[in-house]
Formats: sequence, C-alpha cells, structure tokens
Amino acid sequence: MIKKSLLDILIADLELKIQVFQTNIKSIIDSKNNETKSSAGDKFETGRAMMQIEQENKEIQLSKAINTFSFLKQLDINHNSESVRLGSLVYCDTGVFFISAALGKVYFDKKPYFALSLDAPLGRLLFGCKVNDKVTLNHKVTTILEID
Repeated sequence: MIKKSLLDILIADLELKIQVFQTNIKSIIDSKNNETKSSAGDKFETGRAMMQIEQENKEIQLSKAINTFSFLKQLDINHNSESVRLGSLVYCDTGVFFISAALGKVYFDKKPYFALSLDAPLGRLLFGCKVNDKVTLNHKVTTILEID
C-alpha cells in the first residue's frame, strides 16, 4: 500500500510539473510572438534569442518529465523479492528508499521517503542487496533492514 501511495504521489507531482512546463512554454512563445521590433534592433534580437534559449530549456525539462512520467506509469511495484530491484521499497537505518526515479524526498503519512533511481550512486549500490547487507557511500555505512 505504501508503494502504491508513493507512486501515486510521484505521478501526480509529475503531472503538475508537466502542466507548468507546458504553460511556461506557451507563455514564452506568446511573448516572443508579441514582441515588436524597436529602433534598438540589437536589443530586440537579444531578447528574442534569450526567450528562444529559455523555451528550449523548458522543452528539455518537459521532455524529461514526460519520460519519467511514462516510466513510472509502467513501473511494477507488485512483486516480492528478497533483493533490491526496481520498484522496491528499501528500509535502511539511514532512511527509506523507493527505487523508482530520481525525484527526491516525498512525504507520505508525514514520513519522508526518498525516490531514488538505479542511476544514483546509492541506487546502484543497493541494487541486488538483501536484508542485513551493508553498503558504503562517502564513508557512510547504510544497513538494509527490510525490503518490500
């Protein structure tokens, strides 16, 4: 139940981010189209170039958010495994990690969970580990207490 709730929270957060990026992109395009050429031609061109760069940055962020959203929609969280894998909820002495996507800290039931990808250094270390295994990252030892 916790994994499903965490997944729902992450998906909802991404849906909101996607909407914000889409709105920002539309706003930038509208601003670019409505900007009129002034007697200071260089200023006009510089302003349009800056807006174009901002639009491209937002489009990259939008693309990443859409890809992560699609990935999470396909994530299998209905498994029982003795070792850490994608979709696992890993209880450690240093925190609880939801092996999914790199989306940072999320709260459920007023408790913090960390959405962690397998590309993250800790995610790579945890992958395949079992209960009571220890991993070390930056001289900090983390012990796995439970895997769901």
